[in-house]
Amino acid sequence: MSEWFNQDEVYTFANAMKEPAQKKNKLTLSTKQFEQCGLATREEELTELGPPRVPRSACFGCVYIGEVESGTSSSEEVTALFKTIRKCISKMDPISLAVDIANRYRVIQQDVNSHLTYGQQPLPDWDAASILEHIRYHTTDPEMQTWLRIVELQEMGKVALRAAVIRNTDTDEMQLDEKQCKLYIEITKSIESLYRSDPSKKLYYSGGNQFDTKAASEGPIAYSGKSIVSYLRENKKRPN
Repeated sequence: MSEWFNQDEVYTFANAMKEPAQKKNKLTLSTKQFEQCGLATREEELTELGPPRVPRSACFGCVYIGEVESGTSSSEEVTALFKTIRKCISKMDPISLAVDIANRYRVIQQDVNSHLTYGQQPLPDWDAASILEHIRYHTTDPEMQTWLRIVELQEMGKVALRAAVIRNTDTDEMQLDEKQCKLYIEITKSIESLYRSDPSKKLYYSGGNQFDTKAASEGPIAYSGKSIVSYLRENKKRPN
């Protein structure tokens, strides 16, 4: 009789007694499904600013900074614009900072390009989305990157904190989700660790571009040193 006994696992008694496949699928569909979506602010900025319109090879922040040949604006005035970025570290959202820098740059660009002389190259376009891309990915400045990591961790912590509190839809009883609570605690630990870190001891730190703590009392946009406003006032006096 052994030769007639089916040894195939598909036909064993235990396998035959399993629940039908269609019922299993029904249970799977009833559970919540999740997909990767990224940080909410990344979707918001794509909606508001659109994708970067300037290719990396033509990024003003990478290629044109300090180039006196890029119109009649001196490298000092261009550098003042970039110092504004550094002075606003930790005091405003990166997206808002990029929008503000784009508006300031547009004023400089229009003024410079309207006074070009023979042989001078106009300042290129540099939109807010491209500026944000430059701030995030075009440099390895440890001071800038530390700030960006903290901002990202704060947003992830916000998601974990919201998910950490669960509620019974029938009784309104509220409880804590242990897994999400642990995630939130780990995120806050990472943030505190970055706060304690010293960018000056990290690779590629530029000692000549340290964070200006004096500007902290000047509001969300700092104007220490020579400001863009002063530059514009001076140029109003310049003869056409």
